[in-house]
Amino acid sequence: MPSPSSVQLGAQVWLAPGEYDRPEQLDRLFAVLAEHDLPLARVSLVRNHLEPAPGRWDFALYDQAFDAAARHGVRVTATLWPQAAAPALSGVPDTPATLAAGEAYLDAVVPRYAAHPALDSWILMNEPGQPPAVTALAELRFRDWLRERYGTPAALNHAWLGASMLSFRAPYASFDEVSVDPRWSHAGLWPVPNLDWHEFWRAHLAWYLGWVAERVRRLDAAHPLHTNPHGVSRNLATRSFDLPSWRPFLDSVGASIYPMSLTEFGPDRLALGHAFCVDLLRGAMADGPVWATELAGGPAIRSHATGYAVEPRELAQRVWTVLGAGAERAVLWLLNARWRSREPGEFALLDYRGEPTDRLRAVASIGRALAEHDDLFSGTAPVTADVTLVLSVESMALEHQWAAGGDPARGKDAHLLEALGWYEALQSLGAPPRVVHLGDVDWSPGGPPRLVVLPHVEVLSAEQAEAAGAFVRAGHTLLASGLTGWYDRDGRFWPLADEFPLGPVVGGRPRELRVVGDGVLALPAGDVPAGAWLTDVEVGDGTPLAKDGEAVGALVHELGGGRAVWLPAMVGLAAFTGDGAPLARYAATVVEPFAARLPVRVRDGVTSLLVRTLRGDGDRVVTVVANPGEAAAATVLDGPPGTAAVVLWGDPHAVAGHAVTVGAHDTVVLRWR
Repeated sequence: MPSPSSVQLGAQVWLAPGEYDRPEQLDRLFAVLAEHDLPLARVSLVRNHLEPAPGRWDFALYDQAFDAAARHGVRVTATLWPQAAAPALSGVPDTPATLAAGEAYLDAVVPRYAAHPALDSWILMNEPGQPPAVTALAELRFRDWLRERYGTPAALNHAWLGASMLSFRAPYASFDEVSVDPRWSHAGLWPVPNLDWHEFWRAHLAWYLGWVAERVRRLDAAHPLHTNPHGVSRNLATRSFDLPSWRPFLDSVGASIYPMSLTEFGPDRLALGHAFCVDLLRGAMADGPVWATELAGGPAIRSHATGYAVEPRELAQRVWTVLGAGAERAVLWLLNARWRSREPGEFALLDYRGEPTDRLRAVASIGRALAEHDDLFSGTAPVTADVTLVLSVESMALEHQWAAGGDPARGKDAHLLEALGWYEALQSLGAPPRVVHLGDVDWSPGGPPRLVVLPHVEVLSAEQAEAAGAFVRAGHTLLASGLTGWYDRDGRFWPLADEFPLGPVVGGRPRELRVVGDGVLALPAGDVPAGAWLTDVEVGDGTPLAKDGEAVGALVHELGGGRAVWLPAMVGLAAFTGDGAPLARYAATVVEPFAARLPVRVRDGVTSLLVRTLRGDGDRVVTVVANPGEAAAATVLDGPPGTAAVVLWGDPHAVAGHAVTVGAHDTVVLRWR
């Protein structure tokens, strides 16, 4: 029987009639989890299996599974399936009737297992998220959303038609006349209705998840609620994600994190991608509990364009990476391979004969370490620098609206890539940032000096710019890169306004954007690649930081007791898609004061290793990861005076004094005491 641990590992146990449905099979699956120190099983309560015909419920398979889990001391996190039927795996119901059918499913299933001793938690649905879809339920609710937003048809007509170059229809006499028009997305001629439709869908998805949560809590108030979006490292607007709006009805949030969903990182930076997903989730939950709800446990054969293998040490690295970044649980997809339907024969920790693989044994070694050192892992929290890296789903929506081919600066992922360039630079300095949505930024004046990074946050309101100015005047630092603050939410171009809202903060305003191909900002720490665009800056109260001949390309502005750094070029994107070293060198000159409170520091500036620290009562857990593309690498770490590191997991000879050496693809976990 597995020992309990505050940080837990688990795996999906796949059940299906005709696949894994015999009592001895079920008992063996849960026994394997217990024998390998994986105390958590994820089980999908698939509607088609539970309700093989309308109104006829058959719980026998799942009753046996829950009972088997209880016999072996394994807890079950149960994934609900409130959609009407497969293949609607993660979508919002399309009609009021299918919504009601989902309620009937919840009424039948939740009370069945709410009191079962094996139940740990509910997952509201698997991988919620989808592009906006024109459905009867969505259009019905969209009209109500528009009434609340605009109040009158006249206000709607002014926003949608009056400010447009062309009209796509006659003015609306009533909100009831509104229906989605595919021309809204045509060439950006009508950005406001299209942006409204996308913003509504972010609210619509959150509403549906909240609807499910409310009904589950009504039937079972005792167990926590969770869900796991997929693709959180990509443009969030394309999946209708507004993750902070999910906080009121969730006890934790997770994500499905696969190599196939981290394509922007490439095979050599997968560890960085896993850490970023966890940091993004922690920010969305305001540092509340997060999981890695799905990690690939085995090879992909057909479900990825190229297929991929998962080696034991790579799998161990991914598990330790998400735990080191602050995930409380890591769940592998999956224990036993599916026979048919999606992903047959893929991702499993058991081989085709049902025997443990080296991958399972590698994960089990982590489970044992967590159980043996539960006193250490209990109550730990990830440590970040006093740096906030900001994401803006409104900017992502605008980029999705206007995405063009060619240079990635013109694509739908430009804001994300700019953010990832800064994220990687900060990680390479051993100064991981908090990653938060724009609406969650702490602009309060108090506290120790803080740095907020706005990476190509194109959409910024006048009120948000004013809050940033007050933040700087209170003694903090703002760094804005790319075209931060150049647009409002509806796509209007702020540089043409009488006052550029960010101008009083950064000490200048854009005069013109130049398309240069491979631009460079000549910054004091050295030249930094700047990508396709450079900005000619009109200097106000700021001081030139970079010049190209007589043209000023960047400013620093001492404002009140703080400072604003303005780099209006795509330096983060250029770093992430090219050479990141110049940006890291520059970032070191800005970040140092905000990393001073980290308990474990990288001594000599930049490291190729991913270093993350968990802080507990007295001791620290430091995870040191070599990105898969790296050869063996070493770094020197400094902890508090009088402390030293011992190897908790990994090569016992990895530490010599303060030097830590990690082999390619490997991981070392240290206890710093």
